[in-house]
Amino acid sequence: MDEKPPMITEKQIIRENLAQEEMIAKAEGDTEKAERLASRQAKIRRTLRPNSEMLKTLKLKPGCNTIVYTVQGGIQGEKTLAANLYLWPANSKIIISDIDGTITKSDVLGQLMPMMGRDWSQPGVASLYSNIRKNGYQILYLTARAIGQSQLTKDFLNSITQGGYSLPPGPVILSPDRLVPSFKREIIYRKPEVFKIACLRDLRSLFPPNHNPFYAGFGNRETVIDFCC
Repeated sequence: MDEKPPMITEKQIIRENLAQEEMIAKAEGDTEKAERLASRQAKIRRTLRPNSEMLKTLKLKPGCNTIVYTVQGGIQGEKTLAANLYLWPANSKIIISDIDGTITKSDVLGQLMPMMGRDWSQPGVASLYSNIRKNGYQILYLTARAIGQSQLTKDFLNSITQGGYSLPPGPVILSPDRLVPSFKREIIYRKPEVFKIACLRDLRSLFPPNHNPFYAGFGNRETVIDFCC
């Protein structure tokens, strides 16, 4: 009998979202907002992140694991949302890839054209990333798109097929902000690195101090160098 995916409560989702928003506020220098978010977290959490014992209860397997978020509503009843949680070795070598302007041909049209059924992916990107993965590197997709675009973004990545190659699976990390703030940061202010650098510093802390897991990065701006180093 197949085991059911581990269940994560609504409170855990709220805690993690607040923690990510606080991280971005600190990176942007908005001390007042960061303190306000920290105060909200203190009211609903005992710990900011799951500790080793909590993670052990999930019985994660190496590679990709499916988890399910469950929300109990008074009107619509129980709603669930599936996601993937990756367990990688402590000595992993990670390749970071931007999406818009890197996997897609441009930033703005890269978000719009796939919604109209147009293939706007860079030629050869699927074979390149597939060969990188075959050589033992992990692929991590990092974008400043809003969390509300998560399924749309994943569907786009999964739809890319070029000459018999598809993009290798890997974590897809998006901004916890809503659509408008994320769009402004990416397209108008052109400061997506504010979120990305803070996010990768957070991920770096998961690995041993003597091992930098970020081996290389692909992006369409020089700031990709900042968040790989």
